[in-house]
Amino acid sequence: MAEGNGDVVVELLRAGAEQDKKDDDDKLWWQTAPSDRKVIQYVRQTCEAEGIELKIEGEEGQA
Repeated sequence: MAEGNGDVVVELLRAGAEQDKKDDDDKLWWQTAPSDRKVIQYVRQTCEAEGIELKIEGEEGQA
């Protein structure tokens, strides 16, 4: 499941999606991920491999 959901996030980031946009519940994309954080880990690893800058609040200095 992490790969499928993560692939969608990565595709949106590749297309220039704004990482600071919130949903109707006032949550950022990574705040809506499952609590096991596998999706976030997958997105982080894929973005690192592809050179996509990833911004997750509270994790400045980490990619």
